[in-house]
Amino acid sequence: MIVGSAVCNETAEHCQHMRGHLPPGGLTPKAPWYLKNEKDGKLPGNPRPYFTRPKALADFTVGASILWLRFVNEEPNAWQIAGPLVTKDGDGLIPAEFKQRKAANAIGVWTYTEGDMVKRTRTNLDANKQKVTQVQWLRWFHEATVAEVAETVDGP
Repeated sequence: MIVGSAVCNETAEHCQHMRGHLPPGGLTPKAPWYLKNEKDGKLPGNPRPYFTRPKALADFTVGASILWLRFVNEEPNAWQIAGPLVTKDGDGLIPAEFKQRKAANAIGVWTYTEGDMVKRTRTNLDANKQKVTQVQWLRWFHEATVAEVAETVDGP
């Protein structure tokens, strides 16, 4: 096979195929696929597919996919939407302390909501001291594959 060009998730999917895993194409279905297969425990591998918010160097295993998120000012398309989910350790895409903030009438404080997609809203004052509401949506932005875990000058 000769590939002339590939986007990040296509390269990561090829790496997973080489490991005998067949994740769905695109970024949006990837996290739910890892969550389901972590729960089912049927796919081969050591370790088997898992989905976690990394907290330690051991969470970065060679061959693992790393998924990035970003808030954007335009509503994402179906291939980018980050819907709410929770890891087996209880971590969501948005930290619990962010969702507990109450922004009622507070200027500049983000309020986070999770429905079909994750979004945040805040109110600011414009140059004329008029209230302006800003909405941002959480989207999947990038996927990469861990090739090696190593110490650097700055640490792990």
